[in-house]
Amino acid sequence: MAADRGYITGQLFVTNHQYILSNSRLQHWDFAVNNGVTVRQLTNLIVENKRHQYNMSGGGSGCRYWVYVTANSEELYGYAGADYIE
Repeated sequence: MAADRGYITGQLFVTNHQYILSNSRLQHWDFAVNNGVTVRQLTNLIVENKRHQYNMSGGGSGCRYWVYVTANSEELYGYAGADYIE
């Protein structure tokens, strides 16, 4: 999820990267996804719950809550374990 600077409407991007850990963030968290779950299933879950229409706080920040809610949905649908949800 990202928003252009000065706008709050988020945009969902699904991209492939050649690296495992991003060097553009301060921290990372491992999310345990159940065997057989595909990126398409996770993306469909986001779209079905209209989380691709998320309004972020100004300037493109504010996605922590989006990540939290999305991770909870993944656990509720049985796509991921609950060990990372506090």
